[in-house]
Amino acid sequence: MATRSLTAQVVEDTMASLVLDRLEMPKPRVLVVGAGDATIAVGLTTRGATVTAWDRVAGPGRRAAPWPEPGVFDEAVLRMPRARAAFEMALHGVAARLAFGGELWVVGSNEEGIRSAPARIEVLFDPVVTADARGHGRLFRARRKDDLTGLKADLGDWRSVGTVELPGGSRSWVGYPGLFAKGGLDAATALLLETLPTLPEACRVLDFGCGTGIIGAALEQRRDRFELDQLDADALAVQTARENLPWARTWLGYRTGDVPGPLGWDRVVSNPPIHEGVLRSYRVLEDLAAALDTRLAPAGEVWLVCQRQVPIREIFTKARFQTQIRAERGAFRVWQAFL
Repeated sequence: MATRSLTAQVVEDTMASLVLDRLEMPKPRVLVVGAGDATIAVGLTTRGATVTAWDRVAGPGRRAAPWPEPGVFDEAVLRMPRARAAFEMALHGVAARLAFGGELWVVGSNEEGIRSAPARIEVLFDPVVTADARGHGRLFRARRKDDLTGLKADLGDWRSVGTVELPGGSRSWVGYPGLFAKGGLDAATALLLETLPTLPEACRVLDFGCGTGIIGAALEQRRDRFELDQLDADALAVQTARENLPWARTWLGYRTGDVPGPLGWDRVVSNPPIHEGVLRSYRVLEDLAAALDTRLAPAGEVWLVCQRQVPIREIFTKARFQTQIRAERGAFRVWQAFL
């Protein structure tokens, strides 16, 4: 499996340094949120804290959950999420778990928008002060307010039910804030759906990076006869996809190996993630291409939509695939890959 890009790792090392240089004597019970790798958690544990990690996104060696597990914490460290709505939800989740007077530390890079974080932190925490600023990053400190009027303390408080517009018409749709494309149909996925041919009879499909289940719902409207596996690394997206498509098999994970069984997919369809935070990364695509030669059925195909500059041909040729561009519109291309 490809490792995290060097640039992304440098950013995370800087964020960990900002936190650990300030929390020399952490409080007894610490919640670490969205930190990704274990550097911060391990550092605080070696200093005597009992650390609980909450990550929304699964990755090597870390579990993910859509909401923090029950518990009361004296202190919390929050790695600022890229999406504004996800940041707001994380702040509410932390406030719901912090003890009276509990302290919050929020860390992020300038490129991720950390400078604007105090305005959002101040809704539930006060006062917000700059604890450190260096290496293109900032660390803010605040305390949980006594009056938490407006706190959304449970995940269900964020759930909404509306409609989504799909090529086959609108349908009821469950959503939560902070999901890709606001949980709806984005332009790239729309192009992929327009291009994807009718599925073979009794086709087994993997929607890799399924989000809220948009692709599966659109294929269902076409009345193609197929079985569907959905896979996503975002635990909140997985919960949403399960609510929207309860008949599908939906899995939490970041690689095809997280779907159990010796499965042979006839089609793998995806609008794959190409970022780690704000940084462009092809790690997920490289891992996908390398793994699929043992998970595709005979004559299986991969259909992907990506921005034009993503080197799909180079990535999949390295994994012994042949590739074709099947559609182009605006900034996007649809690719077909097959062994």
